[in-house]
Amino acid sequence: MPAGGQLTVRTETADGRELRTRFAEATEGKYLKIEITDTGVGMNETVRSRIFEPFFTTKGVGEGSGLGLSMVYGIVKNHHGLIDVESEVNHGTTLRVYSPVPRAEESQVNGSTAKEPSENKSITVNEHWS
Repeated sequence: MPAGGQLTVRTETADGRELRTRFAEATEGKYLKIEITDTGVGMNETVRSRIFEPFFTTKGVGEGSGLGLSMVYGIVKNHHGLIDVESEVNHGTTLRVYSPVPRAEESQVNGSTAKEPSENKSITVNEHWS
């Protein structure tokens, strides 16, 4: 965000059956949703449609390899997760990652069981560059 802005991170659970309306590959069960929203410059549809491509970048030579989001996409997909992005020029961007939550009987490690989050959480970061 060249002129500063607000970055918000939210987490909550999502139901796989409800996600099927947007993702055909969604399965039954719970997902952990991580949502990252900024109030930056946003992207047009041409850029947005390519952000997960390896080596795609809008930066100049030597300013970035264009691997960041393609690596995120690969990691999310390799873990049976889902990812999408919404963006509008001059209105910011929202990236959502959905990670399947293992069933309790599958998530026992060393005698302890992973528990679902009990509430939704948000973190807001205000960015001011001088």
